This record gives sequence, structure tokens and C-alpha cells, in this order.
Amino acid sequence: MLVLVADDEPTSLLLMRSYLGALAKVIVRENGVEAWEAYLEHRPDLVVLDLGMPGLSGHEVARRIRATPDGHRCRLLAMSASPAVDIGITAADGLWDGYLEKPVSRSTLAKIAIKLLKIVDADPCSP
Repeated sequence: MLVLVADDEPTSLLLMRSYLGALAKVIVRENGVEAWEAYLEHRPDLVVLDLGMPGLSGHEVARRIRATPDGHRCRLLAMSASPAVDIGITAADGLWDGYLEKPVSRSTLAKIAIKLLKIVDADPCSP
């Protein structure tokens, strides 16, 4: 399993790498452009995107991922300091598989990541 985490806050990247490192291999990027390039190169199973990154926003990176031929198999997790309802994230939009409100706790992240990674394992389209 491979997880890509993108956030422009270095402390958040360190915490996310630490929290997810026991579950999967983790690669981190500091902005949306780097996140998009890393997705194209590595095709991770799970992508955790901060929504307010420079370069490309988390929303734009997610839209690009979903537009790729295999973008449906990647699980996308949005992350922001604002509540999901305040920034317009709903399950109905089909873009995101989950949402994390910062600050993120280790147990919450682990629970969501395990759930999403199991979905990837069960996906017949997964290589």
C-alpha cells in the first residue's frame, strides 16, 4: 500500500507520515503541483490532500486525479482546519472518499485510512 500526503504545513506532514507509517509506505509533498506530479509517478492507493495548498488546491488535485483513467480506484481524503460543511464538502459530490478536520488525531486518521485502504484491496480494478 502506498499513501501520498500533501500539505503546505511541515508539522502536519511530519505527523501524517508518523501516523500513517505503520499502515503503509508514505510519500509527502508540500504543495498541490508536487502532489499532482507524485500521483502521476507513483499512483498511490490513498491520497490525503490539504485543501488550501499553494500552486494547486487540494480540490483541483482531486479533480485531476478523478479525471485520469484509473482515478476511480484511488481513495481521496480531504483535510482542512475548517468543518466540511463550511467548505462545501459532501458525500454527494463524489470527489472525496472522506474528510479530516485539523488537528487530526492518530486514532481518527488510522480508522479512516484502514477503512479506505481495505476498500482499495477489495477493488477488482486495483493492479
